[in-house]
Amino acid sequence: MQMIIYFVFDNKIEESEGSALSDLRNDFFGRFDGPKAEITRKSTSPLQQHLDDVVSSIYDEDAAGGNGGHGILQALRSAFRFVHPEGNFFSVQQYLEFRQLNVGASFVIAAAKFTIKSGVDESDPRFARYLTLVGDHVGLVNDCW
Repeated sequence: MQMIIYFVFDNKIEESEGSALSDLRNDFFGRFDGPKAEITRKSTSPLQQHLDDVVSSIYDEDAAGGNGGHGILQALRSAFRFVHPEGNFFSVQQYLEFRQLNVGASFVIAAAKFTIKSGVDESDPRFARYLTLVGDHVGLVNDCW
């Protein structure tokens, strides 16, 4: 379900504030906070209810073990707020760093962590090189699928 959420809204990440989709986007992101979300729930469409149920299930799974669900929701927020930088890339490394953000590599890593109910801290320096390689791989092969 999270991948569907990511793909459905992927084309709208560069919409500016005040656009026709601004309220929809704000409601969408607000629901990632789960039960503590500060959003108006006066009327809930079937899509909004489904999103609430998915997010609630993610929080339930994290309570049962691991913390990857929180990472998934954080990665989705980050991915949707990412905007392509102006200008050219001056190195392959700069391009790879961009691609990691652009394709949501952190989302893929968080989803894998969530799947195995892992509580590992991916910010631990011992994982830095490995996660960079995973992110580079996801960034490079994304358009090959």
